[in-house]
Amino acid sequence: MKVTRSSTATVAILGAGTMGEALLKGSLGGGLPAQDVWVTARSEERVN
Repeated sequence: MKVTRSSTATVAILGAGTMGEALLKGSLGGGLPAQDVWVTARSEERVN
């Protein structure tokens, strides 16, 4: 099976706790543009 990366990929991270933050850092560090990421959190301060 061949897996390709779509140029229009969007990622949603539900919860910006320790694991969500690690997923976010890894995704952005791996080259995913920030505008293609949605993040939710209980408090606004956590996502800013």
